Amino acid sequence: VQATGGDVDIKAKSESELIATPEAYALAAAAGFGGAAAGAGAEASNTVTRTTEAFIRNQSDVRALNGLLTVEAHDLLKAKADVDVFSLSVGMASFAAGVALASNNIASVTTASVEGSTVQSGLGNLLIDADSQQLDADLITRSAAAAIGAGIGVAAVGVDAEEVIASRVEAFARGSAVIAGGQVNNDADSNHRATPEVFGSSASLGVAISVVDATAIVSCATRAYIDGNTTVSASGDIDVTADSQSPALTDGIS
Repeated sequence: VQATGGDVDIKAKSESELIATPEAYALAAAAGFGGAAAGAGAEASNTVTRTTEAFIRNQSDVRALNGLLTVEAHDLLKAKADVDVFSLSVGMASFAAGVALASNNIASVTTASVEGSTVQSGLGNLLIDADSQQLDADLITRSAAAAIGAGIGVAAVGVDAEEVIASRVEAFARGSAVIAGGQVNNDADSNHRATPEVFGSSASLGVAISVVDATAIVSCATRAYIDGNTTVSASGDIDVTADSQSPALTDGIS
């Protein structure tokens, strides 16, 4: 492929949104000296495995003779798992229980590459770029439960929120001829934040139990490289950069 009148852009972009927001309520009442029991439970779960690739490979010859050449892969996922549970029991003897479970499990591979080929950006910079992100507002995992026993008895809640992100981001040239009229920029970026939230409360004239657990795991590999039998001819700088941010923070109230 030879373009004589403009740019050559090889781009892959993946965007999606998942929402799971169940609610559960339970009420029970007993007159006189009777007993009452109420229980409620709900679960929200999102599981995603995805691959986003932009590439030039298999001995291709791609040139933007009078323009710029770019190879870009971008991944953005929004997922929401939000659970609310409430249980109320009213009686001389009362039992109230609530269970709320929320989870987001995200696995992604994002790559931009030139492999075993010849590429040229005739009028300026040549870009090989891959990036993936899930920020606080993009990935929401929240679990909340409350139980009230209005009597002598037990009120108990169990709350769990799990956020797991596994990501591999790569931008590379391998076994290729790379020619640029300006700079060669080979860049990989990942920004993933795991911030699950849990809220649990219970009240009773007898025994009140609240158990909450939040898990945040981020496992990322972010790489930018030029390897193999690759030749690079550039009129400007050759920049190979990889940046990764992966905080894992939990928040809970019980």
